[in-house]
Amino acid sequence: MLLHRQALLHLLADVSMGIDNVHVKRKMLTMSEKRELRSTPLGLRVTPSLKSALESAAKDDRRSVASMAEMILTDWLEAKGYLEKNSE
Repeated sequence: MLLHRQALLHLLADVSMGIDNVHVKRKMLTMSEKRELRSTPLGLRVTPSLKSALESAAKDDRRSVASMAEMILTDWLEAKGYLEKNSE
């Protein structure tokens, strides 16, 4: 099951308040939102030192390497104005 970062954060917040209080609400998604839920593969080559640094950062943040790379790319692209910032 794919969850957006914000949805996952809300779910984790609910869990921290007590498992019995967790209710996941489903909403109808528009076609454009459905397209954004699909992931597209991206292959790239990096230096061994960059890969090692990314693996260390991912481990420290309890993320997969792919998730960490996506977060770093998203943050940079939003900061530079190439990607619209998530309003949530």
